[in-house]
Amino acid sequence: MDKEKPIAIQRPNYFIEFLVVFLGVTISFWLSEWNDGRKLEELHKEDVVSLLEDLERDRLRLEAVYESAEKGAARSKRVIEVTESYRYGELGYEAFTDSLISIGYIYGYSTFFMNSATYKSLIGSARMQEFPHQINKQIRDYYEYVSKRVEDNNDIVDAIALRYYNEFHPYCLLVNIEGRDHNAEDRAFFDDPENAAHYSSSPFYHQTIALYDRAEVHKRQIGQYRAIRDSLDGMLRGYAQTLLNDKDLVK
Repeated sequence: MDKEKPIAIQRPNYFIEFLVVFLGVTISFWLSEWNDGRKLEELHKEDVVSLLEDLERDRLRLEAVYESAEKGAARSKRVIEVTESYRYGELGYEAFTDSLISIGYIYGYSTFFMNSATYKSLIGSARMQEFPHQINKQIRDYYEYVSKRVEDNNDIVDAIALRYYNEFHPYCLLVNIEGRDHNAEDRAFFDDPENAAHYSSSPFYHQTIALYDRAEVHKRQIGQYRAIRDSLDGMLRGYAQTLLNDKDLVK
């Protein structure tokens, strides 16, 4: 009788199973990281573009505020000159007030407010760290250094200008009232004895000097803000050109 052949026992290959599971998990983890990295890279590109858009809006606003301060300084200086001519006897009261009427509203005391929505979003997330160190520092300098000084200076400008018009040069508040007969009513305003005494007083002259000084200071500060903004804008555009391969961004 033939001997029975031994039956082969199939044992599972645990090493292959472990290797398959390990590779599956590793590849899945790598794909997840790659996908997260790709999303973060796209968000970073969007952040760069959004910052440039905010800076462009800041540029337009800074130009408008600078122009307003420039006009305010020129007009208040003109008021100082005609006031001095009147005080020194070189102009009569009527010629003096005719000049004030001609100059009209002196200073719109426009102020600058930053477009900081993108920056605040970056600070509230980890995406700020995606920027190179020097650009990161420049961004923080602009939004932290400038914004604090903007707020403080705006309060000073508003306070001085509002007080000036309310207490020292109320004629400016009449200029924009619709329906007035300016030829007759403006002349009657300045011919009123109390108003004549007010505009002939030292406080009007002194406060006009203060307004001129503030307009000049504001103009210089806006010039500084523009320089800081322009420096950041140029740096960020150069970075964006490399990041996005878009030469139009540096125009």
